[in-house]
Amino acid sequence: MNKVSSYFIKFTAKLNQIVNKKQTFGVLYNALKTNKIKFNDRYDFEETKTKLEEFSKVLDKIVSVIYAPHIEVSTSEIVLRSEQAGRLTPDSFLETTRDTKLWKRKDLEFSPEYVHTKENIDTIDNYENRFIALLIQKISDEFEIIRDSMEFISDSLEEHFEIKGITFNEYSIFNTFKEFSYPYEGIFVKPLTSVTKINKLISKINRRIKNIKGTEFYKITSKKRIDQNVILTNVLLHDEKYNYCYKYYKSNYLLEKKDDFDFNAAFYNYVITSLFNYLQSKGLARGIKNLKSKAYLDENKKFHFSEILFKKDDFAFFVKEESGGIVVEVHFLNESTYTKLKVGDNRLARYYLFPVFSINEENKDYVNERLLDLSRTYDNVILFTMSNYLHEYNNVISLSVFKKNHETLFKNLFASFTMLFLADKEEYIDKCPVCGAKNVYQKEDHYECSNCNASYSFFKAHEDDALWIKSLRRKY
Repeated sequence: MNKVSSYFIKFTAKLNQIVNKKQTFGVLYNALKTNKIKFNDRYDFEETKTKLEEFSKVLDKIVSVIYAPHIEVSTSEIVLRSEQAGRLTPDSFLETTRDTKLWKRKDLEFSPEYVHTKENIDTIDNYENRFIALLIQKISDEFEIIRDSMEFISDSLEEHFEIKGITFNEYSIFNTFKEFSYPYEGIFVKPLTSVTKINKLISKINRRIKNIKGTEFYKITSKKRIDQNVILTNVLLHDEKYNYCYKYYKSNYLLEKKDDFDFNAAFYNYVITSLFNYLQSKGLARGIKNLKSKAYLDENKKFHFSEILFKKDDFAFFVKEESGGIVVEVHFLNESTYTKLKVGDNRLARYYLFPVFSINEENKDYVNERLLDLSRTYDNVILFTMSNYLHEYNNVISLSVFKKNHETLFKNLFASFTMLFLADKEEYIDKCPVCGAKNVYQKEDHYECSNCNASYSFFKAHEDDALWIKSLRRKY
């Protein structure tokens, strides 16, 4: 089991142990306050390197199998023209004599125009080769988790700063670098480190798996899956290449539970618990009603909770489950008490937090469609991921087990919910406060920009004109 799987299995078990005793938010709140839940782990580069080297060795054996696979010979009865058939077996001759339809009269004699015969068919689609296809898929699945888990290492400028393009003003990335103090350290991976060795192995294995999955062998044998409780056959026992693969499978996958661990559900639990941990650290969400509200894990180990609410200065926050994700409703208060507002009220903004364990080539279409759909309902959608494999940064929070920046990330998240500025209303009725474009139109009681899709409202805050930017550059 790899480091990431091990962490999330333990995290989910610990969360389940805490909340399912009394099933209240208060129990979770106290556990967070006493640091009973571990939100960070150390990345073991040597362990990862060892695992990748194991993959490399077993993939070499698999390639050897593909080049010289075990062939299964099957016999099939067919009918051929007599001149095309080879030597008949006694059984085939007897079948032919009995089948009068095959005989033809020529002059005064009968002779067979067609004959019964047997055909030998060689096939690689057998149990042992389907086992190899199963092993390939298992290794591929585990490799992707390890590969994606390395994304917490920001070893490029755009990854490190999570920005595309450059500027030269006082907020430029170049202000980070001390003048004339090159060469700089701290962003790029140095030569001959554990990271460089692992990255080279990842590149090699990634290419190897793609090549293997592109072979006719894999395309044929992967169509029919076998049970993961693999039966030891003579070929798996006595053929050296197959036996090596079987032993590896037995050591790593044979005793796995049939119901695969759901990383997205585990990451969802991690995101919402991390959010609550941030609120707890700031002394928020501790109200009596909150502490008595429901919090539990269902039979699929997914975390559920009743609405949590709290107030901070001019804003009230309602955190709740909705549409399979987490919603934060932010209410601008005209008075000191909580006020339930309806959708469409200019004092209300609704933000959807969408946790996805990994954003990669395989799921990018689903993720983009889901984001676009949610963007039509909510003021903004923020995507949480542990592995930003596609390096998308707009409205994306990379929340990793292996980085200790959680407080900063959630501080910035809540800052984005409360972008309240003193501003002249007349100045920004026609000009977007986000992108500066003059393509602004009024929609009900708030304003939107047709250029960047920003949304904002005007209020009186402490007797001054104030501008609340509800969203910056939405998806639609």
